[in-house]
Amino acid sequence: MRKISFESIVNLISYEYKTHGNGINNYVTNVKPASEADEFTLIWINPLRSDKEKLLNETKANVIICDDSLQLNEFDIHNKVLIQVKNPKLVFIQIVTRFFVEKPIYGIHPSAIIHNEAVIDENVYIGPLTYIGRSKIGEGTVIYGNVHIYDNVTIGKNVTIEAGCSIGATGYNFAKDENGKLYKFPHLGGVIIEDDVDIQALSVIDKGVLEDTIIGKGTKIDSCCYIAHNCKIGENNAIIGHTMLSGSVKTGKNCWISPGAIVRDGIKIDSDSFIGMGSIVVSEVKQNSIVMGNPARPIDEMKIILNKFKTFIKNEK
Repeated sequence: MRKISFESIVNLISYEYKTHGNGINNYVTNVKPASEADEFTLIWINPLRSDKEKLLNETKANVIICDDSLQLNEFDIHNKVLIQVKNPKLVFIQIVTRFFVEKPIYGIHPSAIIHNEAVIDENVYIGPLTYIGRSKIGEGTVIYGNVHIYDNVTIGKNVTIEAGCSIGATGYNFAKDENGKLYKFPHLGGVIIEDDVDIQALSVIDKGVLEDTIIGKGTKIDSCCYIAHNCKIGENNAIIGHTMLSGSVKTGKNCWISPGAIVRDGIKIDSDSFIGMGSIVVSEVKQNSIVMGNPARPIDEMKIILNKFKTFIKNEK
């Protein structure tokens, strides 16, 4: 059983912190929810919880990461040590990733199929039954099982692609003749996935038509998302489950697209924007905007509409 000392934990923290309590010599061996913790568990307390003081008193954990909004007293910190930081969740993630997450051993599973023209860094993990076409994969990237990477895909450093993803397939782009017959538009572009991107299970990213589909550095894509041909996704976007981005959508930096959102083809979403859950986006979203609804509208406008609707329903009863 590995023992992680309090000293090792705080030495990993790169942010300003302060400690309280009598447990400086404590150590941890595991991480669990606070309600299931034992004295050797490392926990964090969400600053948004209304019962955080109660949780602090009741948990058995002796090493606790929290913010400075907790009201402390002698009973709270008896035999415990509190590490107070501005963002306890982020610090907890960093500590758990360093000490408790088992990392894949670099290598290619024997059942994976690799094109002989693929360029793959030696420090890469490729899981079982994965196919890699004539593509390039950078250092530190992890690709789990049953992933299909088509030709002309460039994947940067430290990318994670979970099981069942499809990267670089042909998108849906057709033209009709006078008889209504559909002809597929040739897709001659590729896909570029920049460094530090995470793509969760069963997501699909299509290659470009005459240009590349691009996923910007640091972007995180949840499970079961679809990103169509020619999309240009900016840096540090969060694209949550069951989102669908139609062809040629462009986003700026630091956008958040909530679960189930659909963005029409050719739409631009400027930086630092927030798209609400289940929204249907059919027009440009300006920088720092929050939009929601079908069709998506600025949140203040949507609140007015909802209030009018509630009043109407009330009057009809």
